[in-house]
Amino acid sequence: MTAAQTKALRAHRRRLTQRGLLRLEVRVPKDDAWMLKQLASALADPLRHDETREKFLDWLSETGVGGVHALLLNAPLEGVPLKRARDRGRNVKL
Repeated sequence: MTAAQTKALRAHRRRLTQRGLLRLEVRVPKDDAWMLKQLASALADPLRHDETREKFLDWLSETGVGGVHALLLNAPLEGVPLKRARDRGRNVKL
């Protein structure tokens, strides 16, 4: 990439960050790529963001898919030791 291209790419990504957007790479089957592109486009569009996000989150809650946070909230943790001894590290002379 030339210096001009690198500078333009850096500026583009900086503008995305200022808009609160994040560049994300995912791997999906080729036949499903269009769906994720449409979802990402709707989430990035300020006019469609709120409605799209609400509908998608509703769908996730209906299907039982809620990500790691939901998994941890619903995990049966009886008998699982959640406390552990404090590790003070090792003694190092500086």
